[in-house]
Amino acid sequence: MSSSPAESLQSLREQIAALPARLQVAGDEEGVSASDAPLAIIARQGRLILRLTAAVEGMEAKLRTQENTRSVADWETELAIAREEAGRVLREAALPLMDALEFAAQTAQEREDGGLAAALSAARRDGLRRLAIFGVSEIPASVGTAFDGRLHEAVETRPIPNGSSINRYEIVSVVRPGYQQGTEVLRRTTVITAE
Repeated sequence: MSSSPAESLQSLREQIAALPARLQVAGDEEGVSASDAPLAIIARQGRLILRLTAAVEGMEAKLRTQENTRSVADWETELAIAREEAGRVLREAALPLMDALEFAAQTAQEREDGGLAAALSAARRDGLRRLAIFGVSEIPASVGTAFDGRLHEAVETRPIPNGSSINRYEIVSVVRPGYQQGTEVLRRTTVITAE
């Protein structure tokens, strides 16, 4: 006997909620060396995001195409719940993955490993392109732009250096990028501002 789309969606929700804090994805090796650890973590998180995204997309498709006696409002409610869960997965898995890629690329650049830095930067750009499919984009923030409390979170202020073109309350440095999905801010950009 096949389960209804609502039961399948509930089962998917339970599976996502039951995921352990430290994920073990099929095919992972226990003996990862310390030097490979960041890349192995990024690869595991990437595989998990792809699986969860595919499961949610499959459930959304099933809900849209399945004929049932339920009202349109019931279907729209189920679809809204699935979208909310997809947003949670984005915040809890995709954004930390993007941070890890950026950190790894910066570290490779500092260690003068240009090839690895370029590969990691390309992987991050590909991740941003894939997130754009879901309407997720990086919040624009660059040195010299005005601080906006809706989009930015200041973690430090610094005096304006002599001869600088930066004005008071403008961004001096971006600490961690922020993301938005349409008009909804998923995470504000962490910045340092001029005082």
